Amino acid sequence: MKVGAAGPENSLGARVLLSFVWLLLILAFAVPAAFAHGEHGGATPVFGGMSLFSFDGFQVELLGSPSPLRAGADSKIIAKILRDGSLQPERNGKVYIGVIPVRLLNRSAAPEKTSTTKANRPAVPLSLAPEKIWAGNYTLTARFKEKGAYLVRVAIAELDGKPFQPPAVFDFYVNVDSA
Repeated sequence: MKVGAAGPENSLGARVLLSFVWLLLILAFAVPAAFAHGEHGGATPVFGGMSLFSFDGFQVELLGSPSPLRAGADSKIIAKILRDGSLQPERNGKVYIGVIPVRLLNRSAAPEKTSTTKANRPAVPLSLAPEKIWAGNYTLTARFKEKGAYLVRVAIAELDGKPFQPPAVFDFYVNVDSA
């Protein structure tokens, strides 16, 4: 018998050990990526309508937390603003967000299909949305009183030192579930 020779039982054990080591390496690197939240603090796109617009070299995406949005609890409405192409977050902007139940809108005004500013938009009270959680995420905390459809208006007054006169206005429609 030669010393160091690999017999059938040694090669099988080596293969099992090697397979186990590979499995551990795969799990160590793949599992954390599967549980990553991304660059928006766990917020997810809201349901109920269009949630992404592009304009003037920027993208605006509406996110919400919790998902789905719930009546009777604090909810975060987030306008995530990125540069087109590079997808870098746009920091230090002046962004306003407002929310109103759809049932309070003038029934004669149909939802608009574009993001351009129009005089016939219904009035929605807006609040300055500070940049929170991650860069480029402008957040309004709201408490929905009841379930149903809501209009979320995002008005961008300034990005990257560039003022928008009039502000760039985007309307999103979201659904809020019961508590």
